[in-house]
Amino acid sequence: MSSSTRRAAAAALTAVAVTGALGPAGRAGAAPAVEVLAVQPAGGEVTLVAGVTPAPAGTLPAGAFAVTGVDGDGVPATATPVVSGELVTALVLDTSEAGAGALQGGVNGAASFLLQLPDGARTLVVTDGGPPTVLAPLTTGATTAIAAVNAVRSGGERQTAAALRVAMEQLPAVRGRPRVLLLHTGAADAGGEPADRLAARLRAAGVLLAVVATGPDQRYWTQVAAGTGGVLVSAPGPATLGAF
Repeated sequence: MSSSTRRAAAAALTAVAVTGALGPAGRAGAAPAVEVLAVQPAGGEVTLVAGVTPAPAGTLPAGAFAVTGVDGDGVPATATPVVSGELVTALVLDTSEAGAGALQGGVNGAASFLLQLPDGARTLVVTDGGPPTVLAPLTTGATTAIAAVNAVRSGGERQTAAALRVAMEQLPAVRGRPRVLLLHTGAADAGGEPADRLAARLRAAGVLLAVVATGPDQRYWTQVAAGTGGVLVSAPGPATLGAF
């Protein structure tokens, strides 16, 4: 995924194109499809979250993207991969008593994810079991976050809406810097807030929601994640590690 930002209203944007990109097998001249997954207006700027299919072999350069206005003229824009050294992630881990059976898989998967982040990426960790707790403040590198994740214990009831709110409050609002809220949960929903309303709130904050869902009913989180330009991965049982 990539984000493209410009100083104009969202209505003035008509297309995002990728030119001269390489396909997954490295073939020059491939014609990838670009889908705009979410639009995040913020003051005088707009961020488009776009997915490229098939996935390129490597990170696409900013020059591979072009944004066209309603008049057909090109619009000045920048393109940044979501997963890069600029990434800021808030990890919300289901530590509730109800989610105890999936907690170790979540711990292992989260640690694996953190170890694979590029240099410079920053992460914080919040628990969802009883009153939400910030286990690790926003820190560069994986060491502090992994230590916090490995120390979690299950207990208490889920307060997912509150945990998401705490995580969002901890994410710095840096213009042009990708922000991801990574939720590991067995909950069927956030506890009362409609999916479209939560998606709109996250989108307005410029946050992508990625969900590793361990519960049987994933319809709510699928809708919220898609509404932000994010993704849901189903992770029942031992599949949790691969999902992260």
